[in-house]
Amino acid sequence: MTSLPRHLHLHHLGAAVIGVVLAASTSACSSQQSDASSPPGNLDNREWQVTNIYSSPSDPNGIPPTLAGKAFLVFGANTLTGSTGCSQIQATVQLSDTELELRNMELEPADGAPCTGRDLDFHNHMVDILHSGPLEILHLNASEIVVREKSDQPNPPAIRLLVPAQSTENEES
Repeated sequence: MTSLPRHLHLHHLGAAVIGVVLAASTSACSSQQSDASSPPGNLDNREWQVTNIYSSPSDPNGIPPTLAGKAFLVFGANTLTGSTGCSQIQATVQLSDTELELRNMELEPADGAPCTGRDLDFHNHMVDILHSGPLEILHLNASEIVVREKSDQPNPPAIRLLVPAQSTENEES
């Protein structure tokens, strides 16, 4: 077996290293591009039902029975859609695994009866929290999160959301 001159060995080694680096960076870019349309973490463009609004200790925090199943949020990579039960929500967002900031939020009245009483209070509290600035996202488990105001107070205003059991069962099938 004949031996190649040392400078040729280094040339082939250098070409191999460059090839590996290019392949790795191309792979990283393509995975970043495919992930750009998906929200981070387990938010996954699923419908998150609003179960509770925590605005202050004296306010009721459960969703009014008339709005059950009607208040929800869907997180996209750069968007948020959903409903307060009284209004449809559309917004552009800055979103990470642990933070959410809404920009350009638009509300459109939902079809049906006007929103009054406890339904209107629930709507107002939900909108106030979403408008309050950067929000923190706490992942309680794969199907439950809390979105709350960033604050030094012990119990900042928050929205509790969960993916209904039938949605998580359909994803596992």
